[in-house]
Amino acid sequence: MPWLNGQLISAEAARIDPADRGFTLGDGLFETIRVRDGAAVWLDRHLARLAEGRAVLGIPARFDDAVLAEACAAVIAAEGIEAGALRLTVSRGVGPRGVLPPASPVPTVL
Repeated sequence: MPWLNGQLISAEAARIDPADRGFTLGDGLFETIRVRDGAAVWLDRHLARLAEGRAVLGIPARFDDAVLAEACAAVIAAEGIEAGALRLTVSRGVGPRGVLPPASPVPTVL
């Protein structure tokens, strides 16, 4: 069950806009987070690295670390994951055609 832009939704309901720059241009970043004993391992380090990467790319934060930590916990609980991995993906969001980033991006967070 994915968490997309602030909501835990069914996989069938999850939709990424075809104009999302992460989809069309690879304009984004991700963290793969190990899950052990039903909890995200070193989540604070992953979130810090994600924030550093966003800063380098100039992608604003859509959600703070507390919300992202709650999202990870919600996905782990909803899926009953005891051991495995989560992928936290952030794209710059929807933008116009071309390679120049939009002036005021609204990131997509999955």
